[in-house]
Amino acid sequence: MFRLLKIELFKLRKTRFFWILIGLVILAFSILPIGAKLWLDYMTSENETIGQFMPDKLPIFDFYDIWQNLTWVYSGFSVLAAFIVLISITSEYSYTTIRQNIIDGFNRNEFILSKLCLILFLSVIFTIAVFIIGLALGFAYSPVTDVASIFAHADMLLAYFIHLLTFLSFSLLIGLLLKRSGLAIALLVFYIYFIEPIINAIIRFEMELPFIASSLPYKATQSIIPNPFRKYVLSEIRYTIPGPEMMVCLVYLGLYVFASFYVMKKRDLS
Repeated sequence: MFRLLKIELFKLRKTRFFWILIGLVILAFSILPIGAKLWLDYMTSENETIGQFMPDKLPIFDFYDIWQNLTWVYSGFSVLAAFIVLISITSEYSYTTIRQNIIDGFNRNEFILSKLCLILFLSVIFTIAVFIIGLALGFAYSPVTDVASIFAHADMLLAYFIHLLTFLSFSLLIGLLLKRSGLAIALLVFYIYFIEPIINAIIRFEMELPFIASSLPYKATQSIIPNPFRKYVLSEIRYTIPGPEMMVCLVYLGLYVFASFYVMKKRDLS
């Protein structure tokens, strides 16, 4: 496993797109909480309110809330990690390195395993980054810093990790099927921001089947982290990982991994 991951990282470390995308992720992860704090301070200075609260009194960075807040927001930037996976797999076809890997001794299963190792690595690194950012913000702004408060709702980090694993595995399958980076990226973006939301709206509002709507591929990966921000306008929310949605997400994860091995077994390497 570590040998396969080492090979993948060796391929990526000299590619410009990898460092650009990692830089964008770091930038987004850093700027968002800073921007949110500055915006709340500005709203407070203008005597604006959010619901019944002054903006600077909202417990956005309290340890009780912070894990769900951060993971929900940062899950929207998982597409940047998906681009890394997409370009990684499609570049193998574009530069025919996939055929060279097989010639050099990789079998097809090892090739897919190497990509899955990359997905696991990215998921772990991103989750650790969220954990570190959450600790820094919590210790800076949370009024309570006891151990129980710090780890209250920290299970959302697990949900974020599963979200990443599933979504990146979905991206891997798209890359395997299309084999061209531009086409794969365009289809992924078009699907998650246009096609699925339209299908979701039809199923949810016209057919009145909300659970089916929440079980669509991209929505399923998002649904395991409930939207936390409605509570600040006094709406009821969930503070725990929803079990049915998590099961759907895990089923999708298994299907994506199985389908990736199957496609690789049947697909021509050219």
